[in-house]
Amino acid sequence: MVVKSRQSKRLIFWCWLVGCLSVLIGQPVYNQIMLDRRPPVVQFTSAVAFNSPVSPGSHLGVLFYREKVRNDCPVSAHTEIVDVDGKTMMIVDQNNVPGGSKNEPAWTGSFYIPDDTEPGSYIIRASLSYQCPGISQPFTYNQPVIPFRVKLKDK
Repeated sequence: MVVKSRQSKRLIFWCWLVGCLSVLIGQPVYNQIMLDRRPPVVQFTSAVAFNSPVSPGSHLGVLFYREKVRNDCPVSAHTEIVDVDGKTMMIVDQNNVPGGSKNEPAWTGSFYIPDDTEPGSYIIRASLSYQCPGISQPFTYNQPVIPFRVKLKDK
């Protein structure tokens, strides 16, 4: 039978302790080093409405061209339409989740134009906020404005 000396027991204990601490401290440090800090969108190049003029109470189809590099950041939007006099109306649409895949150069969406919208020229202004994992401050973007027209309501 081999009897371990007191020194070898201490050495084994210290090696075990250092190994445990390395795992406990090393993993968070590794995670911080490997954290993707890139913004989710590099640039928005343009945006177009593809069914303007649109009637009040219907959806305006839009196409956003952008260079997106990440898919892991949930996004929220603040969207409004503005008339030629500067009057703004918030647009809320449950089906309008901006973003799309990073593999696509464009994202297609739609905005509901409220029933009480008067005929005339408008623009859509959208501000997007991407909250990426591990980063406390959101990435915020103002998309290019989208000019469109509202026609008289179809009878």
